[in-house]
Amino acid sequence: MASEQSPFPIVGIGASAGGLEAFREVLLFLPDDTGMAYVLVQHLDPHHESLLPELLAQVTHMNVREAQDGMLLEANHVYVIAPNTDMMLSQNLLTLLPRTKVGGQHLSIDTFLRSLAQGRTTGAMGVILSGTATDGTLGLQAIKAVGGITFAQDPLSAQFDGMPQSAIAAGGVDFIGSPEEIARELTRISHHPYLHHSPEREEQEEVAPPAQEALLPEPEFQQILRVLHRSTNTDFTAYKPTTIKRRIEQRMTLLHIDTLASYLTSLREHQTEVDALYQDLLIGVTSFFRDPATFEALGREIFPHLLATKDAGSPIRVWGPGCSTGEEVYSLAMCLLEFLAERSFPVPPIQIFGTDLNPKAISIARTGIYPSEVIGALSPARLDHFFLPVKQGYQIQKTVRDLCIFAQHNLLTDPPFSQLDLLSCQNVLIYLGQGAQRKIIRTFHYALSPHGILLLGPSETMGMASDLFAPLGEHKRQIFEKKASSARPPTIWGLRGSIRGTSNREGHSMTYEERKQVFDLQRETDHLLASFAPASVVIDAAMEILHFRGDTHLYLKPAPGRASLNLFKMVGAGLDLELRAALSFVRKSGQRVKKEGIQLSDQNMIRDITIEVIPLKASATEEYFVILFSEATALPQPVGTGQQQERAMEQRINGRSIQDVERELESARQQMRSIIEEFEAANEELHSANEESLSSNEELQSLNEELETSKEEIQASNEELLVVNTELQQRNTQVQDARNFADAVVETIREPLLILDADLYIQRANPAFYQHFQVDPAETQGHQIFELGGGQWNIPALRTLLEKLLPTNHAFANYEVEHIFPKIGHKVLLLNAHRIDHVPMILLAMEDISERKRIEREREQMLSQRTEFMAIASHELKTPITSLKGYTQMLQARFTKAGDEPSAALLAKMNAQLGKLIRLINELLDVTKIEAGQFSWHVEPFDLNALVRDIVEEVGQTTEQHQIRIEGSFLPLMTGDREHLGQVLTNLLTNALKYSPQAKTVVVRLAPGTQSVTLSVQDFGIGIASEKQKQVFDRFFRVSDPENATFPGLGLGLFISAQIVKRHGGQMWVESRVGVGSTFFFTIPLVPQPEINQRRLEGEEPHA
Repeated sequence: MASEQSPFPIVGIGASAGGLEAFREVLLFLPDDTGMAYVLVQHLDPHHESLLPELLAQVTHMNVREAQDGMLLEANHVYVIAPNTDMMLSQNLLTLLPRTKVGGQHLSIDTFLRSLAQGRTTGAMGVILSGTATDGTLGLQAIKAVGGITFAQDPLSAQFDGMPQSAIAAGGVDFIGSPEEIARELTRISHHPYLHHSPEREEQEEVAPPAQEALLPEPEFQQILRVLHRSTNTDFTAYKPTTIKRRIEQRMTLLHIDTLASYLTSLREHQTEVDALYQDLLIGVTSFFRDPATFEALGREIFPHLLATKDAGSPIRVWGPGCSTGEEVYSLAMCLLEFLAERSFPVPPIQIFGTDLNPKAISIARTGIYPSEVIGALSPARLDHFFLPVKQGYQIQKTVRDLCIFAQHNLLTDPPFSQLDLLSCQNVLIYLGQGAQRKIIRTFHYALSPHGILLLGPSETMGMASDLFAPLGEHKRQIFEKKASSARPPTIWGLRGSIRGTSNREGHSMTYEERKQVFDLQRETDHLLASFAPASVVIDAAMEILHFRGDTHLYLKPAPGRASLNLFKMVGAGLDLELRAALSFVRKSGQRVKKEGIQLSDQNMIRDITIEVIPLKASATEEYFVILFSEATALPQPVGTGQQQERAMEQRINGRSIQDVERELESARQQMRSIIEEFEAANEELHSANEESLSSNEELQSLNEELETSKEEIQASNEELLVVNTELQQRNTQVQDARNFADAVVETIREPLLILDADLYIQRANPAFYQHFQVDPAETQGHQIFELGGGQWNIPALRTLLEKLLPTNHAFANYEVEHIFPKIGHKVLLLNAHRIDHVPMILLAMEDISERKRIEREREQMLSQRTEFMAIASHELKTPITSLKGYTQMLQARFTKAGDEPSAALLAKMNAQLGKLIRLINELLDVTKIEAGQFSWHVEPFDLNALVRDIVEEVGQTTEQHQIRIEGSFLPLMTGDREHLGQVLTNLLTNALKYSPQAKTVVVRLAPGTQSVTLSVQDFGIGIASEKQKQVFDRFFRVSDPENATFPGLGLGLFISAQIVKRHGGQMWVESRVGVGSTFFFTIPLVPQPEINQRRLEGEEPHA
């Protein structure tokens, strides 16, 4: 079953030295909405905090986060590995592990990319950027093996090309480009249908029947399989459909092709694309000791089990089908040799066979040469014991290579090896359909000897073949022992379904079982040609026989002792010299050679033999040879006349001469053998000397490996230092930018600034300081502040403040200094100083407030003069107006007495206006007194209830329209200025009447509290806009527009009232809505007076 996956793809990015800048460039050209998650695995210093998230966040709008254990990945996010950790992916969750080393190397990139490949069947991508060494190479190969897409930075654009170069050389890279090109390719791929493959559909296909046409109905898919079959002679119909589809879609994505029809056209026109798809489908992913737990079980349980069931001296036979480039086969050999050496067992004959469908992989396996990055995970002990350094990397030692035989082999069509003790087929069956898996399991059962062991991969199970194998020990899924079974052994090794669309008479496609019985012309032709072909063998450059054809028993026979396919150990004594000479000629000339008339003794008969050697050149480094054997035959002669008998006698005489020649020839041959033996003895001596040289070389190599290990450790530290250095450079750039910005701010500030050190010496001054105080840097910088201007700054109080600032870290603000400076005269300065963060320095800022002080003094003088003028003017106005009001009242009384009501009414109005005028004059006088601090106060105990009743009654007499209603609780006796508080209440009530001309009610509310009493006056008039409510208590503020005054007044009443309430320790505020009305509140704190309270309790209650 496919694992659960979210639909968005995941891009794993590996980087080391120089990789930070490369990844920043990738992010710079990536859109923010690709729908992919990006995980950066960077080699970091394990002992320092990483600055990567904030550095990367500067170039992208995507969310950049440092990875945490258990963090769930999200699309359009960037995740960065944390320092001193390794990271893996499982079910889209990040898992952080302690940092580890493998074989002396820290391979954090390989660790994450491999986990990404294991957890993702679609949407896995890997990118390798700048860096040294080889980390990431194996991880990219793993991603490519599961159908993912891989990228590497162009080495020409990389600051360090080690990691990209290694990945490219290993053949695991699909796209090579600069960081910008990689970003653009990722953007393009993010819109390709390849990334929108449904995991649910894959799950359905995994469990579906193996009928290929039902799963891949598209005709183009069938045609693609036919093209592959014709070009490679390999039938892929036994593969799982999902495996085929992923590889085809991957190729389409890389070629910028969106439809199957277009891709089919490309296949037909480009053989290179056929080869590329063929290699992708073969899925050659392997490594040394790929599953450590399995190899530990081999040494602990399996090998002891095998040796216990075998006779002494019988060979151990092992087969590794699907071995790719041979790492698994050599791992089995090394594990077996280690086991035998640890237990001091005598080494029995060992035969290990490795087979694979891919001829290129088999060629690599035979040479046993691997690049350094492939063997990086091996322990130093194994590397030293089983490998030799060569120019291309490392080569398996010949003693191990001699145990392993590699051949091209098709598990579905070719016969298996037999009498095997161990069969290791890991991670092969997972790519095949169920029918093919069942067939191969039966083949394995046939190939294994009784009690033979079968190893499968971690994701492979026995399935429906549990009657053939039983789990061994605790390994319920991977290690199985052969069961005795009555099942018939497989007799047909081919499992080829027709891809030519063979149909029955009704026109329907044939079923899977029917296709198995289809006549295979190619197979039958091969059998027929083999029956009539001449006796021949194919050998490689090492004289090892690879293939047999025809009947070769007259010429080649197994040698006694240890089994071997070496040509000269199997060829008869009469042919070895001729074959050596022929092969030597062919190797030197490159031309075929034919030798006739070679006589070979066979069961008291002399046979006339012809051999022919034909060279086959596979590549510049590989060569093979075909050797044909044939026998000259003579027709039988009938018995004849006397003449014929005489001729027969002559032939017998001649025959004796021939026998003499043959004896001489045999003598010569014996001499030649003697010479050869002497030559071989000398060769053995040379070989011994060579082994001594190799031993010395191994010691040198051991020393060299130690140096390499030290170099790798130094290189790893150097990489980490390079990463830290890159981060520091980024940080230094930011600090420099911030410093330049701060310098620009300081340079443009108009106020003088000084920077002082711990001893109060001036380290720096800004241009405003030099300009304002008319000094230059020479007489300022490097001098103590108290020495400037002949000691003009040597002010004791200032000295004390500055000297205390650094030790206590206490800043001071608005410290005023007044001084006469030699060059600029009298100045008043405002000083502010504080310690600069993280350094023992002081920033001292100066503001010249001389002009402000002058203006303030002039303002105070003008206010004083205005107050004095208003006091005089108000007094001078109040006296005649008071007299005028008295005369008006007298005249009004006379006219009333005389019965002249109209005149009396006019005088009444005049009297009222004179009253208003007197109140305005009084307000002006009050404001003047308040500002001058001369407002008179008469604090005494009084009854606030009586005051409220009196004021309400007095103001009520001035209106016939409004009714003033008192609400609330009884108020306590209190202490205050009764007259001024009455003035406040009178002002609020007259305002309420004035600003509610259409209303009929004004409400006075009384609310006693524990600490104070609250009075409020509510009207239902025009209200006050919210933006004006904060200004109503300002001097001369009027609610109506002064130019179109609807309501008369100077705007002083509320100002005076607020000041009176404030003097009593209370507060005053307003709540109002336009068109609804206003409520003015004020509070007066209570001052307990026991005697007065007692009298109040005996008095009358206030009226409601």
